[in-house]
Amino acid sequence: MARKFDTSQSYVRKIIKENGVTYRKRKRVPDSKPEQELRARSRCLKLRRDFFPPSSTTQIVMDDESYFGLKDDNINVNKGYYISESLSAKSLNPRISYIRKSKYPPKLLIWLAISKEGISEPCFCPRNLSITGEIYRNQCIKKHLIPFLEKFHDEGKYYFWPDLASSYYAKDTLKLFEDLNIPYIPKSANPPNTPQLRPIEDFWGYLKSKVYEGGWEAKSFRMLKQRIRKSIRQVEFSIVQRLFSSVKTNIRKSADNGPLAAIH
Repeated sequence: MARKFDTSQSYVRKIIKENGVTYRKRKRVPDSKPEQELRARSRCLKLRRDFFPPSSTTQIVMDDESYFGLKDDNINVNKGYYISESLSAKSLNPRISYIRKSKYPPKLLIWLAISKEGISEPCFCPRNLSITGEIYRNQCIKKHLIPFLEKFHDEGKYYFWPDLASSYYAKDTLKLFEDLNIPYIPKSANPPNTPQLRPIEDFWGYLKSKVYEGGWEAKSFRMLKQRIRKSIRQVEFSIVQRLFSSVKTNIRKSADNGPLAAIH
């Protein structure tokens, strides 16, 4: 702005301050079409009315899946290097001055369940496989979700809010929920494309920052699994509670004013 008006940056800041103008950073929001936003709002209305009314004390259990690589090139610590002014970048070992990025780097897919009471044990998906309905039912639900619910929600006063992946709402999966007496949010009440309503989405970012802290890299998937388990155990209880503290409030905001109203 200073260059545009041929003046100094300090003078621009002075004028802005004197006029009570505040700079706001644009917020990233999901790219959704108007009809998707209408559908999301409609489902938020149903969530508020049928599952989480203002007086509700029912807890929320969520699940999701995410990929972890042997290293994370997206964190800042892995993006640069320091070099003396007397040296040329061309004189350095190419391993220092360049990041070699595979087109299809090996990744590990993990599944988690989470609520304000805690975090489940991670379920590691077999290499080169996505979470199919069979894997979801036999590995995620039976071997990981059930022990989590028995540990933290044995009183049964909760709703399980699955991700909208097709395997999560497959006919056999819904039958398993009913057979195991797991109260769940039906697909008709699950808002699409609304990560702002699902704190587990923020949890993934936090967990990855812990796993790859200091530019850490895994030499093998076994090492990566150990690191992920260790990082989950080190998550402070207050972090999880804070993530879930405004979920119901955000549902009500989205129901009243649309899903973008829940983005802070």
